[in-house]
Amino acid sequence: MSSLVDENKKYELEELQKHIPTLGKGLNNRDDNVKGKLVQFYYYLVELLIGDEPLRFTTEFAAISYLGVKYNLSGDLLFRLHAFRKTMNKADNEVGEIEWKSGFYALCQLLFHCKNETLPAEFQEFHVAIQKLKKQPEKKDKYIRIEKVLWTGKKTEQGWEALREDEGSSAIIFEALTDDFKKNLEELSQLRSANVLLMLKEISVDTNGIWRPKVIIIEPDFILDVTAIASCVMNDYELPSIHLLKKFLPPKTTKYLMGGHVANYFLDSLISEPSSRFEDLMRQSFFIDPVSFCTLPDEDIKYIASKSRDYYLNIQKIIKRNFLIEGRELHHFSVEPSFYSPQNGIQGRLDLLYRNPSERRTEIFELKSGSVFKPNAYNINASHYAQTMLYYMIIKDLYPNDINLSAYIIYAKEARETVRYAPSVKHFQNKTMSVRNRVLLNEMKIQDLDKIKPDQLFSYLDLDILLDEKGFTGQDAANFKGRWEHLDEVEKKYFLHSYAFVSREYRNSKVNNWRKTDRGNGLSAIWLEDLKSKEERFSIYTELRLKEDLSGEENPLLILSKKNCPQKLANFRKGDVVVLYAPALSSDSTPFAQIYRATLVEIDGEKISLRLRSKLSRSDAPDATLSWVLEPDVLESGFNHFFRSLAMFLNSSAERRSLWMGRRLPDPAKLKDFNPISGLTEEQNRVIQKIISSKDYFLLWGPPGTGKTSVVIKQLIRQLVVEEKENILLLAYTNRAVDEICDAVKSWGEKMNALAVRIGSRYGVGVEHHDLLFDKQLEKFNSRREVVEWLNKKKIFVSTVSSYYGKSELRKLIKFDTVIIDEASQILEPYLVGLVSGFNRTILIGDHCQLPAIVTQYENESKINDIQLKDLGMEQLSDSLFERLFRLCLRNGADHAFDKLSYQGRMHRDICDFVSHQFYKGKLQCLNSDIPNSERLRGDLSDFYPAQLPNFLRSNRKIFLDQAAEGLPLKTHEEEAESAVQLIKTIVEKSALKPENLSENLIGIICPYRAQIALIKSKLENWHPVVASKITVDTVERYQGGARDIIILSLCINHPSQLNTLINANREGLDRKLNVALTRAREQLIILGNKEILSSNPTYQQLIENCTEISSDFVTV
Repeated sequence: MSSLVDENKKYELEELQKHIPTLGKGLNNRDDNVKGKLVQFYYYLVELLIGDEPLRFTTEFAAISYLGVKYNLSGDLLFRLHAFRKTMNKADNEVGEIEWKSGFYALCQLLFHCKNETLPAEFQEFHVAIQKLKKQPEKKDKYIRIEKVLWTGKKTEQGWEALREDEGSSAIIFEALTDDFKKNLEELSQLRSANVLLMLKEISVDTNGIWRPKVIIIEPDFILDVTAIASCVMNDYELPSIHLLKKFLPPKTTKYLMGGHVANYFLDSLISEPSSRFEDLMRQSFFIDPVSFCTLPDEDIKYIASKSRDYYLNIQKIIKRNFLIEGRELHHFSVEPSFYSPQNGIQGRLDLLYRNPSERRTEIFELKSGSVFKPNAYNINASHYAQTMLYYMIIKDLYPNDINLSAYIIYAKEARETVRYAPSVKHFQNKTMSVRNRVLLNEMKIQDLDKIKPDQLFSYLDLDILLDEKGFTGQDAANFKGRWEHLDEVEKKYFLHSYAFVSREYRNSKVNNWRKTDRGNGLSAIWLEDLKSKEERFSIYTELRLKEDLSGEENPLLILSKKNCPQKLANFRKGDVVVLYAPALSSDSTPFAQIYRATLVEIDGEKISLRLRSKLSRSDAPDATLSWVLEPDVLESGFNHFFRSLAMFLNSSAERRSLWMGRRLPDPAKLKDFNPISGLTEEQNRVIQKIISSKDYFLLWGPPGTGKTSVVIKQLIRQLVVEEKENILLLAYTNRAVDEICDAVKSWGEKMNALAVRIGSRYGVGVEHHDLLFDKQLEKFNSRREVVEWLNKKKIFVSTVSSYYGKSELRKLIKFDTVIIDEASQILEPYLVGLVSGFNRTILIGDHCQLPAIVTQYENESKINDIQLKDLGMEQLSDSLFERLFRLCLRNGADHAFDKLSYQGRMHRDICDFVSHQFYKGKLQCLNSDIPNSERLRGDLSDFYPAQLPNFLRSNRKIFLDQAAEGLPLKTHEEEAESAVQLIKTIVEKSALKPENLSENLIGIICPYRAQIALIKSKLENWHPVVASKITVDTVERYQGGARDIIILSLCINHPSQLNTLINANREGLDRKLNVALTRAREQLIILGNKEILSSNPTYQQLIENCTEISSDFVTV
């Protein structure tokens, strides 16, 4: 009989089959270590059988159900597989021997089934009767409150088919009760999407077993913003395409928008201190967004000032009369609490929440600064009413026992009826949820914009309907249509492909990807993943306790103690965006109540410091008696920047669009007179002269250690500001790189320093550069005029690209002559293309042979197939703008528009030679010996190490230690971890180094997996905590941009399949991950890995051959 899989998969299955006897023996011997190997066996087998198809599974349930359909698995086998996936996610003390044996039996069944072979009789000893795995049969319900199901897309006469998760993929038929939800399902069916999850609520089950839910939520784990949904609700109809239209247009700063910010600031402040003076609040409100205020004309400022007085008086009135007199104590109010509501598929930040648990009373308040337009029967705008109803559903689920739940709108502009009651109407709530589904379906549609014809855009997304709307909506739709019609076919294709690519990345940031492919986990992992899985990914801290509460300060901080935290290691770093929450105790419909979104600003072995998005009132503050959980968050503003960039590109001139798409090259320029700078190489002087002479754009390729920042950018700052009298904007991808640019600015002395401004948060900026911070320097001013005058005296603005987007209105106040963007090869093209379209000259600096930006979608999703776009050099949307344009300029001989640095001063010659040959075609060289401090690059290793160290360390720059492989794709390697620690122990002890004096720049360890990082860290801390604190153990992605004298590379290679994770090859086959790893080492490189597996890759084979191979016996002290 023929196999159900192709020959390649069959071979992989046969290789996997070789491990079955060992696993079975381990289970019989009750070896606890075999359980971890069995879990890895399961993951590898499932991933292998899913194959290369670009499918994302929100849950493990969906993945197993997919295999059931693809390979026609029996109901018995499916049940066993589902039972085993639940077994793996339970704590060890909750699982018995029969669950593990049944799981092993199911995996053997699956493997032999896919080979189309009969399961050998010898495996019967592991067979466990299904009845022993099943729960006691439950009485069939006639009503089910809520259940998530997998929609199959099949329609019968009775309704739609779906699979139940809790019943081992058993099929049910359900029917929508209202026309709105029926239309949602029909539209979903037209999209032909697979693996779509539905949340069914308030389900009645008839005598024939047909389910009839009152509410249907499509992809509930893709949580959408409440405000975005509500903006699509009109009085008598809905316009879900409004949400998309707003994405297609660049944001505007208007007097109405800024007035709304002022009103919200007044509410926040007056709730905390009702007696606050208007004049004080008005001045303070300027600092909400001083740049945007400075761009508004005087008449708009006068308008805001006049309306602000009304806001102040009306808000103060309701606090004193409606709140205090009616008995609402202010400490029961929460200002701008944030919520994730996966059971409703929504998220949001409420303006004001009153909750008095003792009275079981909760009140929702939404603040509006504008006038009431076309009010409904409750004298409320339809969109405002929809917003309060969505929040009502969130709060109702969070606090189901609160008997007094009500919602209100505060119209701050209205002296009469300032507060208006928004009654809870179930029909309207359900209708609003159907609007949420339509917005979600639009999000699904824009992920496929690269598959439609350009002239179909308006009809495909129902944007043409908006052209008939009056007011701002109709104007915006006409504006977008006008811009769209001015584009030619290639420009439209460029926009659609870029937009689809970004939309897929946005989807992936929201929705968890169960597949174990290291492509990242979406926000929904917070509530979908079990604790055990999160601990295996090192993405959670639990049992945190509040140590110090500074949440009410202007810079709101929370200090959390890790004393009782069971996770000693987790993959959190300074600067990470995180979410803090207490697990829900009173509600079974949501995993947590209010959440606190924050940035991690400090972490050590004892405590974690978080900077909150905004300060909290007394009622808002976290309860010190509770245990708290910390997990990674997703910052949606990053994706808003992507969409803003594409909107800016759309609105740029035809000439700029043509330039940045690559349809025309930069104009050649005559070289300016230039006096070579003493101390620089001939190459560096040539590059600087070409850059200052360039027009449109210039691309500088700078391999590792070639002085991109310390030499070229430093000299450009002086040349452009002092000699050319320019205003310059200096951007980079990371705060670390921006701090290095600030170092370059300050190296010119106080006069240059006085011309500089650093945009960003003080928590992301090095302490030594806090004096440059924009917000800090603003503190001394009292008026718009003073701020504008101060800005006009500045010549140098430094920022991350992300922070600049937050203050991009600066372009209306400052004419930037040149923008320089470092780390440009790490920034995706859609993120930059709109931004650079607004500048006269842009300098992009990067190295496309190092790691690119992280992309979470599959390679074939981002691949370009359109011939016209391929002619522009577009091959993969995952490429950077820098890389694409560099290849175009190279192909067209535009030497005036690019150059390359080829002399480095970081790596010793012995390391550089290999890197140069493998990754830079032999063109990367060490600095000439006449350059100061370059002697080290050609020196002996004995000059670096003291004489008492073992000879194998003192005499070999590149060392390879062969380590045994486990045979399964495990993400830890005990032997490698031991070897790494022993090497460090040898270096530290034999060198007689005092641990407290150990330089953090001496040793670094790079690993591909977080589990291996945690294992090595644990062993280091067990040996010597002080030494462990001085050594960074991290992934190569985290190490990019850094360097150490000695790099230990623990490759953790246990199985050939892991080479796919280990290698990041560009289209020429250059392994960019390996390039970055090797070029972190200044003096010595020590590689730990399995020789046999690694040698199957030509680059690793050559690397091993280029190293001195030693036995692990030499490592022991």
